[in-house]
Amino acid sequence: LTLNGKITGTGSATFCGNHDAGITVTGAGNDWSGGTLVNGTFLNAAAASALGTGPVVVTDASGGAGRLYMTNLGAINSTASVAILGVMVTDQTGIYITANGNVTWGSLEGNGRVWYGPGYGSPGTLSIGGNGNSTGFDGIIADNIQANIYSVLTLSKTGGGTFTLTGEALNTGGVNVNGGTFVVNGKVSGQVTVNSSGALTR
Repeated sequence: LTLNGKITGTGSATFCGNHDAGITVTGAGNDWSGGTLVNGTFLNAAAASALGTGPVVVTDASGGAGRLYMTNLGAINSTASVAILGVMVTDQTGIYITANGNVTWGSLEGNGRVWYGPGYGSPGTLSIGGNGNSTGFDGIIADNIQANIYSVLTLSKTGGGTFTLTGEALNTGGVNVNGGTFVVNGKVSGQVTVNSSGALTR
């Protein structure tokens, strides 16, 4: 299923169904504000503002994992809260960034997986926290350095809130704490750099 027209309004959108079939959103400039739920299906967000202006939740269902593929870096609004609620570890419910470059989300919470892997020699930065919300994440943040691909991801904490990591930040680009507080109760594999407006707590 492909949706290529504009989606607008104040309601929410739920994408569900057979995750093997998948859904693709190619319409740019979508501006519905009620939020997006990816529930046990595969959703390809292939245009700027594909998922409107509201919060985004990715979760699994009895039929399988929920996966959001970001083939456009601006598919999620830069101030939106993002939650991944996955219990099906083997199916790796999460958000997969497959475009090359930088991504900004208002906040990140939940569990599941955030994965960056657009291709050979493609560094990028995921910035979270700009909406000021304090959140926690018990999942995995990773990039693709297998088979000499070297898609290196840097995690940047911005804004005034607190981000508590109880999961694992395995991304090889490390973490930059540019604002608020970054609390590590889990694992960080790369270098952590704390700038003047940020704080690190372990």
